[in-house]
Parts: sequence; C-alpha cells; structure tokens
Amino acid sequence: MLGEMVEEKPDARVSMEEWPEIVFRFASEYKRSKDENVVKLLGGLWLARYADFVEETRDMDLNDAEKVVHNQMLSFLEKRDLLVEIY
Repeated sequence: MLGEMVEEKPDARVSMEEWPEIVFRFASEYKRSKDENVVKLLGGLWLARYADFVEETRDMDLNDAEKVVHNQMLSFLEKRDLLVEIY
C-alpha cells in the first residue's frame, strides 16, 4: 500500500487532501513494522508536502496562509476515522 502511494506521486507534489491519509498510513505501517525506512520515506514525502504548501501560499499574506494551515488541520480531523480504523 505505501509503495503504491509513493509510486503514484511522479510529480513529487502532495496535496493538502492527500496528506492526512499518507501520514496515517505511514504511522500505521511504522507501528506494525518498526522499520526506520518508513520514517525516512515519510520524511521525503513531507518535503514534497512542504514544497506544495510553499507554492500554494507564496503570494498570500500571513492571515491567508494561516487559513491554509487551519484547513489542513480540518483535513486531518475529517479523516481521523481512518486513523482509528488502521492504527
């Protein structure tokens, strides 16, 4: 499953909508396997998410960028049932 998620990202961008599921699935996989490579791979995807965030907020003022961060938090809350299910 994790391999498929990475292979599907040829443009190295991670959207706000995708990010919570990625984090939850990687957390679940790490809990199961304790494989440090899972953490390293998530770190690489975090960089892709960060780059997408920078691109998205480049021309925004601080308040608008904070709204993007807030919406990301809401995205995590909306998908928390997935975390409960797989973790």
